[in-house]
Amino acid sequence: APERFVELAAALASRFPEVHFLLAGDGMLRGELERRRREAGLERRLHLPGWRTDVPALLDAATVVTLTSRFEGLPRVLVEALAASVPVVATAVDGVPEVVRDGENGFLVAPGDARAMAARVGEILDDAGLRARLAARAPEGLEEFGRDTMVRQQEALYLELAAAAGVRGPGSGARAGGGAAAPNAGMEGGPRA
Repeated sequence: APERFVELAAALASRFPEVHFLLAGDGMLRGELERRRREAGLERRLHLPGWRTDVPALLDAATVVTLTSRFEGLPRVLVEALAASVPVVATAVDGVPEVVRDGENGFLVAPGDARAMAARVGEILDDAGLRARLAARAPEGLEEFGRDTMVRQQEALYLELAAAAGVRGPGSGARAGGGAAAPNAGMEGGPRA
C-alpha cells in the first residue's frame, strides 16, 4: 500500500518540517504516487527515486523505516533495516510480527490504521532515547533469518516432505524430485543490510 506512505508523509510533514520521506521502488502505481505527492504539496520532501541497489546507504540515512502494506510475506526490507539497527514501524500483517517485536525493536500497528502509524513514527522522531533503545535492540533475533539458518530449515523441510512421501534422503541412492535437497547450500553469512 505505497499510497498509504504518501498519506503518512502528509500526516507527519507539518509536525516535522525538517523530515524528508523516501519511497524506493517502482511499478505501475508510480503515476498515482506522483499525483498524490503533488496534491499533498510534498514534491520537495517526499522522494520517489525508483529502484535502488544501494539499500545499505539508504538505511544508513534513515531514522525510521515504515511498512504500510495490507499484506506481505516476510519483507526483506524489514530484516535489512533491523540488521542495520534502524527502528521500524510496520503493519502487523502475515510474516511481519516474526521480525518486528512490538515495543522492542519497532512498533506494529493494525493494517490501515494511518493514525496509529503516524503516532508511532512521531514517537520515534520525537524521542531520541526511544529511538536509541529500539535501534540497539533492532538486530536481536535476526539469526533465524540468516542464510545458513534458512538453508538448514529448508533442507529439513524437504527431507521431512520426502520422508512423508516415502522417498529416502541423500546418500540412499534415491533422489527426491531429481534436484538438490538444499538450494543455495554453501552460502554463508547472516542477514545483510
